[in-house]
Amino acid sequence: MTKKIFVVEDHTLVVAGIQAVVSHTPDFEVCGHASSISEAYHRIGQVKPDIVILDIGLKNNENGFALLKKLNTEFPAIPVLVLSMHEELDYVERALQQGATGYLLKGETADALISAIRTVLKKEIFLAPSLASKLLGRMFRSPDADPGSPTGGLTDREFEIFTMLGQGMTAKKISKALGISTSTVDTHRNNIKLKLGLESNSDLIRQAVKWSLKNEGA
Repeated sequence: MTKKIFVVEDHTLVVAGIQAVVSHTPDFEVCGHASSISEAYHRIGQVKPDIVILDIGLKNNENGFALLKKLNTEFPAIPVLVLSMHEELDYVERALQQGATGYLLKGETADALISAIRTVLKKEIFLAPSLASKLLGRMFRSPDADPGSPTGGLTDREFEIFTMLGQGMTAKKISKALGISTSTVDTHRNNIKLKLGLESNSDLIRQAVKWSLKNEGA
């Protein structure tokens, strides 16, 4: 029986690549794709795929985590495989916590994608091997040596802004990138500071940069 795959991705070349890989597997077919949260939610409700492949960074800076949570609530029987360029462990953990059944990096091979799809269709967790080893390392590391991630208590938007701050983006650039006002960015920054126990914007930026560098080298 052919398994239907729905792709949520805003880059047409990536969609075409997934379709090309899937076309060589007789028991798989791409039954549709969408590039925004609203379109994806509507189409998934119509076609009822067997699996969703989701990029968590979508057009107009929509946050794919919001769709992931919605799908997990409304269509819990449909497993979601996240296909992302983000290899930071906090992205991986957040995706799994919010209902993803698998997490694969965009740089992986076609065989890895097929393996991931087959694993997730069985409702089993799939992680790229490099990510799995890093997560295990974090889980079993001594608590004294690693106090854990500071981002666990942040909302998806706060996490997004915290990440951008760690990449050196100013409030004005974040505002433009996310399509929100600078005052809204400031509100989120203040909430992040409260949650992380930080006093100033300088402390926040240092913490965000430190987190970013740590995860890049993880």
